Amino acid sequence: MSTRSAPPAVWTAFASQGRWKNWVMLGQLLLLALMGQVCFRLARTEPDIVVVDSVGEGHYVEHSVATAPLLDWLKEQRGSPSDLTVEAFARRFLNATAAPNSTMLDAQWAEALSMMAVPLAERVDAEARAQKLLETYRLAQVRTRLDYQALDVMERHGAQLHVRARLSRRRESLLSATAAATSDSQQVDLVLALVPRSRARPDGLMVVEWRSTPLVDAPSTPPTP
Repeated sequence: MSTRSAPPAVWTAFASQGRWKNWVMLGQLLLLALMGQVCFRLARTEPDIVVVDSVGEGHYVEHSVATAPLLDWLKEQRGSPSDLTVEAFARRFLNATAAPNSTMLDAQWAEALSMMAVPLAERVDAEARAQKLLETYRLAQVRTRLDYQALDVMERHGAQLHVRARLSRRRESLLSATAAATSDSQQVDLVLALVPRSRARPDGLMVVEWRSTPLVDAPSTPPTP
């Protein structure tokens, strides 16, 4: 007398469950294909256009009404920082290096080093440590105000830019309101390199060379009688 290893109902349930899994897998494959098509269309969608004017204000331009010359120019300039970006980057760097504030010195110095190329940052930081520059500014308890007389892009050569700034500095004591302030003038030359934009370098710029030259104010000429 023969016996069955399992009731027929069990095998029917197994077969029904298998068919259900097949339909689920098919549905998942169709969903993945649909999502892939949507992502592909989004990737091919032309980006929005924002034009920044001479005062730094952005203006949205519909891609459908943008002229062909504008679109060609944007393709050529894609990723290249504008003069406004270069100026803002240079001002941030100069404020962090030429205008030390004893109460914000660590943050200023960290920002300045992050804006430099690695070899320059390592060299400058080593020199500052050897000269105990940060300790000196902390003990001095001063704040510095900058007055920009000029800030110009002097030259563009390939992936590098030469930026020159003429500025006057006024140092004031943080401890005494009656202490005499000191002032001087400097010319600062920066060589900036264009780099791919990233989270660390959102402006697409970094400082690869930096030189500061003291300026001597010309003596005033008395009026002729």
